[in-house]
Parts: sequence; C-alpha cells; structure tokens
Amino acid sequence: MLYGISIGGQGHLYAVDTRTGAWQVLTSLNGYDGAEVFFDRTGDQFILTGAFSRPGDIRILARDGRAETIRMDFLRFPGLSDLYDFENEPAPSLRPRAYQDGWLLLEAIEDHDQARARQRLYAVHLTTEEVRLLNYSGR
Repeated sequence: MLYGISIGGQGHLYAVDTRTGAWQVLTSLNGYDGAEVFFDRTGDQFILTGAFSRPGDIRILARDGRAETIRMDFLRFPGLSDLYDFENEPAPSLRPRAYQDGWLLLEAIEDHDQARARQRLYAVHLTTEEVRLLNYSGR
C-alpha cells in the first residue's frame, strides 16, 4: 500500500494498492493542514501535526477513518519561540519523526537561512501531554 495526503482546502488521506492499482479516500482531514505524515506501523495509524495553521495540534488518524486531535499550547515547547519572530510570524512546523510507547518525537527547524538553521527536538507523551526538550542547535 502507498499512502498520500493532499494539503490545502479540506485535505484528504489516500491509499493506493500497488498490486491492483485501486485507490481510495481513507478520510477527510476536515481542513487540517498537516506538515508531514508519520505512519506508525505498530498502531496502524497516521500521525500529523498542525503546521503553521495549528502549531500545537497533533492529529492521529486510524486507517478506518477514526481521528483524534490533541491540542497543546505551543508555548509549552521550550525554545520553540526562539526559532521565529514570536507574535509576528507563524511558528515553525513540528514535524513527527518517531513514535513509540506513547511518546512522539517532534522536530522544529527554523525556516530561513537553511545553511545555519536552528533546530529543536522534542518528545511529547500523547496521553499525559508532557513535553521534553531533548536537543537543540543554534541560539
């Protein structure tokens, strides 16, 4: 199976069977703007973040279309506001990188000056909503 996501507008999550070529719409994103999609094989689910439009949102989509959204205040992420002009620019995307035992690994990278971009790495427990700063580079 190959999976894809459309962004902008309502947005959808798609699946394509590589053996038969059949494709289907798994679920609507209901206007949710996912920065990236992470597929958790053990939970058979997709994990998205809210990107600039919903910076603290984490969305979990099951392949059967069930969805759960966790809304966190993005100011709970230590050092995140250092990566942009707080209150004048949108926050950088929190990109999902790994998921295990309830912990989601998220990475935020400063959008400009890619040669010397500042980075933050967080672990978020999706049940307790605990946020831990694991690593940072730059100021």
